[in-house]
Amino acid sequence: YNFAVLGCFSLNSGQFVDLGVVNQKYTVQVHDEYVMTGNTAVLKCQVPSYMSDYVMVTAWVQDSGMHLYPNTDIGGKYTVLPNGDLYINNAGPSDGFKTYTCRVVHKLTVVNQKYTVQVHDEYVMTGNTAVLKCQVPSYMSDYVMVTAWVQDSGMHLYPNTDIGGKYTVLPNGDLYINNAGPSDGFKTYTCRVVHKLTGEMQVSAYPGRIIVTEPKGIVQPRINVEKHSSRHVTLNGHITLPCAAQGHPVPTYRWFKEENEQLLPVQFSDRITILSAGLLKIHKARLEDTGKYLCWVNNSAGEETIQVMLTVSAPLTAHLQPQVQTVDVDRDAHLQCIVSGFPVQDIVWLHDGKPILRDNRIEIHSEPPRIIIKRVQKDDQGMYQCLVTNDWEQIQSTAELKLGDASPELLYWFSEQTLQPGPTVSLKCVATGNPPPQFQWTLDGFPIPDSSRFLVGQYVTIHDDVISHVNISNVKDEDGGEYSCTAQNSIGKVSHSAKVNIYGPPFIREMPKITGVSGKDLVVKCPVAGYPIDKIHWERDGQTLPINRRQRAYANGTLIIEQLQRLEDAGTYTCMAQSRERQTARRNVEIQVLVPPKIMPIQAMTNMLREGMRAAISCQILEGDLPVSFRWERNGKPVIGTGNEVIRRLDEYSASLVVEHISSEHSGNYSCIASNVAGTEKFTVPLTVNVPPKWIIEPKDSAAQAGHDVMLLCEADGYPKPVITWKKAIGTSPGEYKDFLYEPNVIQYQNGTIHFKKVTKESQGHFLCEARMKLAPGKVIFLKVNVAAHFATKSKQIFIARGKQVHIQCNVQGDTPIDLKWRIQNSQQHLDESIDARYTIREQTLDDGMVSELGISHTYRQDTGMYICQASNAFGQDEMTIHLIVQEVPEPPKNLRINAQQSRSLQLSWSTPFAGNSPIEEFHVQYKFIADTWQTSERITVSGSQTVITISNLKPAKTYHIRMAAENKLGASDFSEVVQVTTLEEVPSGPPLNVRGEARSSTEIFVSWEAPEVDHRNGNLLGYYVGYQMASMRTEVNPTQGYNFKTVEVRSHFGGETSLVALNKFTQYHIIVQAYTSQGSGPQSEEILVNTLEDVPTSPPESPKCDVLSSTSIYITWSPPSVDGQNGKIKGYKVSYISVEDLYERD
Repeated sequence: YNFAVLGCFSLNSGQFVDLGVVNQKYTVQVHDEYVMTGNTAVLKCQVPSYMSDYVMVTAWVQDSGMHLYPNTDIGGKYTVLPNGDLYINNAGPSDGFKTYTCRVVHKLTVVNQKYTVQVHDEYVMTGNTAVLKCQVPSYMSDYVMVTAWVQDSGMHLYPNTDIGGKYTVLPNGDLYINNAGPSDGFKTYTCRVVHKLTGEMQVSAYPGRIIVTEPKGIVQPRINVEKHSSRHVTLNGHITLPCAAQGHPVPTYRWFKEENEQLLPVQFSDRITILSAGLLKIHKARLEDTGKYLCWVNNSAGEETIQVMLTVSAPLTAHLQPQVQTVDVDRDAHLQCIVSGFPVQDIVWLHDGKPILRDNRIEIHSEPPRIIIKRVQKDDQGMYQCLVTNDWEQIQSTAELKLGDASPELLYWFSEQTLQPGPTVSLKCVATGNPPPQFQWTLDGFPIPDSSRFLVGQYVTIHDDVISHVNISNVKDEDGGEYSCTAQNSIGKVSHSAKVNIYGPPFIREMPKITGVSGKDLVVKCPVAGYPIDKIHWERDGQTLPINRRQRAYANGTLIIEQLQRLEDAGTYTCMAQSRERQTARRNVEIQVLVPPKIMPIQAMTNMLREGMRAAISCQILEGDLPVSFRWERNGKPVIGTGNEVIRRLDEYSASLVVEHISSEHSGNYSCIASNVAGTEKFTVPLTVNVPPKWIIEPKDSAAQAGHDVMLLCEADGYPKPVITWKKAIGTSPGEYKDFLYEPNVIQYQNGTIHFKKVTKESQGHFLCEARMKLAPGKVIFLKVNVAAHFATKSKQIFIARGKQVHIQCNVQGDTPIDLKWRIQNSQQHLDESIDARYTIREQTLDDGMVSELGISHTYRQDTGMYICQASNAFGQDEMTIHLIVQEVPEPPKNLRINAQQSRSLQLSWSTPFAGNSPIEEFHVQYKFIADTWQTSERITVSGSQTVITISNLKPAKTYHIRMAAENKLGASDFSEVVQVTTLEEVPSGPPLNVRGEARSSTEIFVSWEAPEVDHRNGNLLGYYVGYQMASMRTEVNPTQGYNFKTVEVRSHFGGETSLVALNKFTQYHIIVQAYTSQGSGPQSEEILVNTLEDVPTSPPESPKCDVLSSTSIYITWSPPSVDGQNGKIKGYKVSYISVEDLYERD
């Protein structure tokens, strides 16, 4: 029949894109498709033709939630092609109830933006590396890639190219310009990019250039690239790790890789090389290249580091096993996802497109990735996926879990009911199971009556549940009884019984003849109808049952006869039912007893037959109803009776099997099977044929290479099966043997083969293979073990003091002759006396190989390196690496720098010098005054790990000489170059000396003094401060307050003198002097007291008064002048007088 696979509309409003033809709205549709059962349906995602180039299908979604992705094949049921078409294979009725939605994405929505490409100018110091970057907005960086740089001269520079060591373009588009010089500053560079989706080409808006500058002094390296970055490359791909900095002097670059939390130098080879500047190029990347790389940049001014995390990924693959498995209900299911590739960051499990979560039935394991579904239920069947992802890739594999055989289980059943005659009765049972069960209905143990009023039917739902029913129309009292529904499949069956009681008098339905099997139990239920029934019983020959211990009769009308016997139990039985109103019903039933066949025991036929003899097996039954049929089996397979085998029927009770010219192929277990209508009997007898032993695989001499696996084959056949044993010859020649002792690396298989795992030279010798059996053969073989040239120790280190003689030995094991060669790593030239007269090579043959010794008579620093001893013979080759380290006293510390200096301390730093291939244990620092000798210098010792020290307890404004030496276990280095440094000044710590003062006039004092002591000057004296104040102004609280200061320059003798003028007359002054340097003034000198000289008073007497004493005398009084105007000691007064008339006349 036909059915429709339903689709559903997938609406997509579309997006506006500024790209011409795609600037339109569109609708996506899925049309319903018709398909015949068992065929393949194809659903298509319908996109308008004008949009088909710009839209792609990303997934189909089933209404159950399961996602179906392009380029996937899910269990052979669903296939999504790259163009988005969905194929549904082997369509069945259940597929017609599912719907599918198509999901699409517009390819060009991501480019619906304008963007500009820029190149910024970069500054670079002469001789360094400049890095120009193509600046693309972050929102477009995933869709735009650099295709070229174009120099103004027209030269094109493409990614992944290195042009003469001058220009390098990395895969990400960065342009490295190495060894920049003045001429590079006149060139400009334009960046060209392309849009990955649209193919649109664009160039930078303005060209960029590098600005080359000349360094001023030494400059510590400054990095031009990211300090911490990550890079990714696929297996066997190429990658360049960035490292660029600029400084003066031009910095050097060294690369390290972190191994086991240690930084080890990167070993360069044809695969791993350094490009110009510090770029590290890795060709044909391997998984072991994954890790953290450190670029160390340094010059004499300092150092910097750049860290790059490299991930090498291998393509992911996943294979879910088993692809299809069938598991019975309540059994466990195991699914394992076999994953390869690197790195594997996440594994997600899906069931029918939905994530699987752990619970008490589902276990999810990570090593190896697998899930265990315990006690499988019906809902567990379906499609399973394991999704394996990392940052760059996602793959998946699919497997199908089918529900295996499950015994039937009832989901619904009818219940007991009581009713009057007349209505319609419907009885229903629902069961599930795999395969789907079939229902059988019985009434009181007998088939449902064949009547038009009874209708029996069943059907299967979309969930594979089976629904069965019995409908009885116009029910009558004779339809009552115990109804049973039995669901049965190939695994088992399940039943349910319940009574349907219909009111009416007793009625017993007619019963067909009942057949039982002798020796088995028989159960008969009396089919009584009517309700209510008072009692039911069974009779035979007028006697109420039971009449013996094998019979049991129950009140519900069930009769059980145990261990049926034909003579006693066959016959007519009567069932009688009675109601409470004494109404009765009777019905007879005939019971027939059948007897199954019983075979007489047959004698075993072992160890009595040889090849070529004739064998006959007879089979005879002791009892059983006729007719009886016979058939034969050998090892469970039918014997047809053709060729040498003949089956004969002797009579009704016996048969025989005759085999002419018997051979070993006829050995086995023979079964005689006798059958009649009552049952089947089987009797099995073993038959063996003795066969002389012979080789199946005759042992042969064998040769193997040491360290490889080897098998010695030895297999014999015969009957009884011969047992293979191995012996090994004592010594090197055959003759006397002893039992072979099986070591842990030797396995003997059941067929006699012995397997040597990673065979060694000790296993070489003669071996005897014997079959433990009469007249058994034996064979001697020789096992030759070839040992390839190999080194037990692959590497070692040798330390030697410079100038000493050294002998480097390599011990190689293997079969001689062995060719031994010496060379230095990264050089293919072999070492011998012709290369360097200091070299001597000696060789000696040993029992298990050879030893070679390379001697160097006088070692130099350049002899340090990796020496490779290469050994080869006819069976293989190997090499050993000896790291020779020539040790010497270290070089003097370099780049001594004064980082910070104070008046009494300074900080000294230095660069660690070449350590002489032995760790520097100590640094010795010496310092002294410039005029002193080194014998009287101060010494400080610090650890060899330090590169900075603070020297304290110095004198201010003193010039020192500093030098250093490094010391390792071999001794101390020469001293470094001398560094001269002057400490900073301080304020003087001592006062000026011998301060003197002398009054020169009433308003002037001359002051002189001498400089402070030399050790207290603490720098260059710039001058003096002379302070003075009147004694009358001095306070006891703060005697130093109120001074007037005069600045005086230093004289040639470092002392000083000055005149203090415009002083008050006849006044006592306190005078102090302070010296000062660039850091300030020091302590004041001791105060001196000096008085200015006397002078005429400048103030008149005060408050004059006149009193008339007489006509000729006047009494005059006055007060002395003010103190400020006295200007000395008043010795007297002069009084002048004149008459007023004379005064006016004179005017």
